[in-house]
Amino acid sequence: MTANSPWIADNLALLDRALVFLDAIDDDAFRLPDPQFQLAAPGSHLRHVLDFVRCVVDGARLGRIDYDQRRRDERVERDREFARFELLAQRRRLAALATLPPTRRMMVRAECEFGDGPWSESTFHRELLFLQSHTIHHFALIALHAMRLGIGVGEDFGVAPSTLRHRAAMDAARACAR
Repeated sequence: MTANSPWIADNLALLDRALVFLDAIDDDAFRLPDPQFQLAAPGSHLRHVLDFVRCVVDGARLGRIDYDQRRRDERVERDREFARFELLAQRRRLAALATLPPTRRMMVRAECEFGDGPWSESTFHRELLFLQSHTIHHFALIALHAMRLGIGVGEDFGVAPSTLRHRAAMDAARACAR
């Protein structure tokens, strides 16, 4: 096990949950935005997540991650099978980065409202943490939309690992109190 394996594993587990989600939703719901809450379609959120995964994977070995240069392939938003293909491809590519040291220095460019953002220093570990947080955030939006459509995504979809551990500890404490 390498030093960054837990963060790679956490991100891979999130992508695995996305694969399960693709089995739970039909094509129409995958492409359907929520007009009441102005939520993007689940497919749009998944495409956005995969864009960020691809940015990390493309840039990690080079030491330059540019989140402004996303692919934005709309086929991922519209075609669940293409989304599955992309998920599996990016999952394999991310898993292959497990041997990179977590302290590997990176230059990262993030989005700015007015033009290109500046380059900032980071580490591979920090970018894996960001990727996890970003993915969970978008999965929470997908989960909200799916619930409104009556689609079950599971209690852990879009929930941070620390929240899941807290819930488990609270459940255990309540069980002991009974």
